[in-house]
Amino acid sequence: MGERQLKFLEFVPLILYFTFVRAADADSVGRQWETAFLVGGVLSGATLFILMRRKTYILNRILLGAHLFLISGAVAVILRFMPLLDIYLRFNPVPLFIWVIAVGIATSLFSPHGFIGSPGPDRKSNYSSSALLLAAAMIALGISWFFMGNIFYTDILPFIGLFMAQDWLQSRTTGTPG
Repeated sequence: MGERQLKFLEFVPLILYFTFVRAADADSVGRQWETAFLVGGVLSGATLFILMRRKTYILNRILLGAHLFLISGAVAVILRFMPLLDIYLRFNPVPLFIWVIAVGIATSLFSPHGFIGSPGPDRKSNYSSSALLLAAAMIALGISWFFMGNIFYTDILPFIGLFMAQDWLQSRTTGTPG
């Protein structure tokens, strides 16, 4: 699989999750939500397994947070852990952004590629760009929380903004377009 196919593969679980969620009634807590988490979680696990086997591939940190959100949702469905599912369903997609921020903090502190996932050798530049992307993720979380219930402002706008910020920061760090 080429680099472009791998990058697309990273998005597939999240795309299918949102497809299933949007097919369900926004206030529904039935099988559609459970199916969305199960499909998304299983595909996220498979995707991470495939991508992590490639030693040179740098995972997209935003999507890694989304994968962990989907996997934890699938585990909650399987174990019938209703407190977590209730939070995920009631505040969707705010918990997803919380996972992204958690990944951002962890990768900023413990990965040489930082939260931006830049292969650039300059650790200081990766660190400062990662801090800016973490701030953008917190803004995305705030927008998602503030406009909860409005799909465009809760789901679409924060993700687009976050990916645009990541692309811009990566291009600044590596000197090439993201």
